[in-house]
Amino acid sequence: MTDEALLSWIDRGQLIAALLVAIGVAGEFLLQFAARPISRRIAFARDMEISQQRERTANAERALAELQERARPRTIDPDVRAEIIESLQIGPHAPVEISFVSGSTTEPLEYARALREVLEAGGWTVTKSTGGPFMGVVPTGLIIMVPTDDFSLQDQASNLQIALRRGGIETRITSDARVKAADQRLLLIVGLKP
Repeated sequence: MTDEALLSWIDRGQLIAALLVAIGVAGEFLLQFAARPISRRIAFARDMEISQQRERTANAERALAELQERARPRTIDPDVRAEIIESLQIGPHAPVEISFVSGSTTEPLEYARALREVLEAGGWTVTKSTGGPFMGVVPTGLIIMVPTDDFSLQDQASNLQIALRRGGIETRITSDARVKAADQRLLLIVGLKP
């Protein structure tokens, strides 16, 4: 083989190599172009999964906070205690009997004690505090029971309700024939925490 023929083969080889490089660069460009939407879909799916995981985490944290709040015993906030006591001192004060649900938790008992302290500090007389199981439907929250036929006690029950509400303590008033007007007292039932 002559030098000219050899040089011709080298030139052809270089041309083929350059062509292969051009094909490789073009192939790389085309493959990158084709991979871009796939990469975007994968990144979008990953972002969606992360977003969903964050939402699930936030929901779980909210549920945990709600559960902890429900499990936390009721208390009378010291910051509003004085305001409740001041409100309780207005108007006439009927004697109050406190009845609390007893059973698997001491929370109603402890809350009844705190309510008794506030009522007495506000000038109300608490005749007695009793606890026991309730037959039938176990009450929840705070219930002020008044005789069905004594309007003066119903007014005093409203005053008690308003004073407690100032401290963020919600109550409901019910009239009940089992509470005798002759007793001249209100019955405050401390039920389970709602």
